[in-house]
Amino acid sequence: MVRRGGLVSLVLVAALVTAAPAAQRLPPLSFEDQEGRALSLAALRGGVVVIVYGTRDAIDDSIAWGRRLAAERPATAPPPAEILAVAQIGGVPAPFHGVVRAAVRQRMPASFSLWLDWDDRLGAIFGRHQSLPTVVVVDRDGDVRLVVVGRSDGASWDAVIELLRRLR
Repeated sequence: MVRRGGLVSLVLVAALVTAAPAAQRLPPLSFEDQEGRALSLAALRGGVVVIVYGTRDAIDDSIAWGRRLAAERPATAPPPAEILAVAQIGGVPAPFHGVVRAAVRQRMPASFSLWLDWDDRLGAIFGRHQSLPTVVVVDRDGDVRLVVVGRSDGASWDAVIELLRRLR
């Protein structure tokens, strides 16, 4: 017998772990990092791509996703799998982009790129989830296979890892 609280939890998990429609493709977006380097998502086709994005409210959980995925990466998806961290920072006027990049540069290791989504385009496509990070898994053909909202544990984590293992 499923208790009412358990049923609510199951419904919530089902709502947050969503298989992407088969026809959805990774959009042809471009981002820049804290150094001003550009990245086109189209250039990543041919490899499995995991995008973790969110707002400042989701930064700690987004970092947890990135660290855990990086630690698990050899067991889940060999290179050329890419794990991208993207910050949704829409609404920052263009004259202040340099200030934001400088602030990010001070907080990031030199070898790490935080891709800056100045227009919140990922949120417009896959959803804005304020205090929770969103993870998008894309296969080698550029098809979006999974969109997950939530922390890097439980059903969200299990869904991402299972898919990455299948995409190896």
